[in-house]
Amino acid sequence: MAQFKIGHLRILLLNHPDFIKEVLSTQQDNFVKGRPLKMAKELLGEGLLTSEGDFHKHHSRIMQTAFHRKMMDIYSPVMSEFASRLMNGWKNGTSVDILKKWSE
Repeated sequence: MAQFKIGHLRILLLNHPDFIKEVLSTQQDNFVKGRPLKMAKELLGEGLLTSEGDFHKHHSRIMQTAFHRKMMDIYSPVMSEFASRLMNGWKNGTSVDILKKWSE
């Protein structure tokens, strides 16, 4: 874990899978989203990033199927091929505008 401040916000970064699982799965009812995400809800609406409680639990279960290991085995070759095509022609030391390249 690492703790740091950005302005008045105290940020806690969890960088170990066991800690992340503990917060997101095992003890998720003991943690609430911070003020920045609550503020973002006004802009982004009620979604997985900004929601909590039963709403979040219900919608995250719906999404789990798409992230099952078997699905990752299907997605991986497609994503790798896309990345390879995107990077085709890049040269060392050259700057690339990813957004512009992606939208072409």
